[in-house]
Amino acid sequence: MAVIEQLFHHVSLSPRRVLVVGLGGQQSLIVDDVRNDAAMESGQNVSFTATHLQALSREVLAQSNPHIVLCALFARQSGPDCADAVAVIEKLQFLAYRGRIAVLAPALPCPHQVESELRALGPGLRLRLIANAG
Repeated sequence: MAVIEQLFHHVSLSPRRVLVVGLGGQQSLIVDDVRNDAAMESGQNVSFTATHLQALSREVLAQSNPHIVLCALFARQSGPDCADAVAVIEKLQFLAYRGRIAVLAPALPCPHQVESELRALGPGLRLRLIANAG
C-alpha cells in the first residue's frame, strides 16, 4: 500500500492537510514522496505545513487544521528541528490534539508491537505506524 493510501484512507476531502513535525532535514524528502504518491493516486492534492517541536502549539494546530500530523519514529539528526515520535506524541497529548497521527518508520522486526507502545502514550487507534517508510 502506498504511503498516501495509508495516510489518508479516512479522508475524502481535497486538499488533504498534513502537519509535519520535527523531521528537520528529512522533511523535503518525505514531503516529495507523499506528493508523488498523491499525484499518482487520482491527482489528489496535499497541503503541507511544517514546524519543529518547540514551535508546536495550539495556535499552530488551529492554523494548519491538519487531517493528520506526520512525524518520524526516530530523529535522524540532533538539534531543535528534529524530534522522535515519542516527543511529538507527548507534546500533541499535552496540547489536547485529538486528530490522527502517522509515524514513519524504517523496516522494523515487530512493527505491531512498536505501534502498540506508541498508541499507549495516549492517541490509541488515532495513531498509525507506517513501517518501511524511511
